Amino acid sequence: MPIRSKKGPVSNMPTLSLIGAGSHQAAPSPDTDMPRVSNEKCRRWTIVGEPEVFFDFDPEAVRRMLRRVDMRLLPVLAIAYLAACVSRVNIGNARLEMRGLSIVGDQFSWILSVFFFGYIVFEAPANILLQHVQPHRWISASIALWGTITLLTGFATNAPVLIAVRFFQGVAQAGILPGIVGYLSLWYTREEQATRMALILAVTPFANTISGLLDFGIASGLSNIGGLGGWSWIFIFEGLFALVLSTFTFLLLSRNPLQTTWLTPTDREILLARLEQDDEHRAFSVGAGEGEHFRDARRDWKVWFYAAIALTWGISAHAMSLSLPTIVLRMGMGVETVQWMSAIPGIVATVISLLILLSSSLFKERGIHTAFAGILVRLSITAYTSLVPRSNITDTFSIHANPQGIIGYILLISFWNKDPYNQYGALIVAFTGVFAVLPILLSWVTVNIGGRAKRTIASAIILTASNVGGAVGAHLYRSESSSIGIWQEIDFERPHTISGVSLGMAVMLVAMLKALFAHENARRDRLTAEEYKREAAGHPHDDIHPSFRYTT
Repeated sequence: MPIRSKKGPVSNMPTLSLIGAGSHQAAPSPDTDMPRVSNEKCRRWTIVGEPEVFFDFDPEAVRRMLRRVDMRLLPVLAIAYLAACVSRVNIGNARLEMRGLSIVGDQFSWILSVFFFGYIVFEAPANILLQHVQPHRWISASIALWGTITLLTGFATNAPVLIAVRFFQGVAQAGILPGIVGYLSLWYTREEQATRMALILAVTPFANTISGLLDFGIASGLSNIGGLGGWSWIFIFEGLFALVLSTFTFLLLSRNPLQTTWLTPTDREILLARLEQDDEHRAFSVGAGEGEHFRDARRDWKVWFYAAIALTWGISAHAMSLSLPTIVLRMGMGVETVQWMSAIPGIVATVISLLILLSSSLFKERGIHTAFAGILVRLSITAYTSLVPRSNITDTFSIHANPQGIIGYILLISFWNKDPYNQYGALIVAFTGVFAVLPILLSWVTVNIGGRAKRTIASAIILTASNVGGAVGAHLYRSESSSIGIWQEIDFERPHTISGVSLGMAVMLVAMLKALFAHENARRDRLTAEEYKREAAGHPHDDIHPSFRYTT
């Protein structure tokens, strides 16, 4: 395997030496292949006079090790995150059954949005605490906490109580995603973290499927059992499941690679060697403090660009996931029909998300894939909004808000008969487009923000922006009526327009960011040796280092 310099032009690469048992040998020149030894899983190389380490790994041994780690960790983490999403969105299905809580006016919009206020308030403290707590313990504790709160939600008797428990549920869930990000960094290289994190996030839309099916079975089958409404049993069962899951999570997630019984000594050696070689694990080995990591993330323009994308995406995504049953109900379906029909978009969205993720990983490209998903939802929202009465002013605003809206009007022709099932088909496409963005976007963040500590803080900023969008999106589908059929009286013109415009803005921001990354990569490729050395000073292999190349 050819040796490539990680610090600039090959001609400037320092001399290499092989670290062996009491002996030193000359390393191959940069123009030759590194020799492989059949009875060694990896060979260790170091740059003389510098703390650089390079390894030559046995590919089959690496694949075998990664397979073991994936099979052990990913199912547990994916189920944990999926359970968190279910407990977040199940309120959208339960709202159709909450006839006895005397919810009036816009109270339900506040019940939806207050979750995000709790999430936003505790996001930064959660990331600070995470620096001092083992991630596997943090994840288990978070699940147990929001599981308990979900269970208690089933006993709420009025809107103020629901608002209170939803706020604390947001507080409890604020640490689950940063905990997963931090835990993955103990096991995978930067690129591998991006792929694994995206796989976990790809199950997000499936939460609506599970919520819809559970509500269809539980709400109708257990209504008035024990003096509780069917909606109460939804929260009780999901809370009990989370408590059981927290126990299994604590038992199955190992503290770190050194303290495992399911990895062989060779597996551990390869895993740790690969992490040592990975740039991002050397990025902050110089002992920078938490304040420095925070300042680096806060001053990084990329973080705020990603945050702007997450904000505009979050408005549409959270509005869609929380109000999906309401939107289906607006098509004239019965409540029980709505519950199972709201499950189907999640299945389609999960499959499409995985396919887009596979394509993104195969081509190692994020920007176009993210924009494609955004365009998909923009077109479908344009199509869907045409199926309910709209004004010419809104049509004009939508078509100028995003160039892709022009293409969207082609879809209007095929849906012009305003049949509810055509509306439902357009809704599935919209839902799919919204949630296909999430795994690609956050995996894009993972590969382009160097350093574990900085990435953790950057992720917190970006997730906070997304939840600010959620707080806004929760108020889009609202009604001032207090009758039993309030959800059919919502004006859908305004929320669809806002969702479409926000997704159009996200697509444009993604295109701009992709162009900026490509420009910066080209600039770094043109650096002279002197410029390279000057820019490298003070940046030990983080994303500011000139050897770093952004994934576009």
